[in-house]
Amino acid sequence: MEHHPQIERPYCRDVLAPDQQLETHLIGDHTSQELVEYIASEYKVGNLEATPE
Repeated sequence: MEHHPQIERPYCRDVLAPDQQLETHLIGDHTSQELVEYIASEYKVGNLEATPE
């Protein structure tokens, strides 16, 4: 069986099952509002950059 390293997710510290996808976890376990607030706060403190359109 192939081993995949754990993905660092500063938003939450849940450990994903080896067969669970990050996108499935985020969509299934977090509300859209939670994710938007996290992304906005990271952008505000300079941890994220805007992407050109």
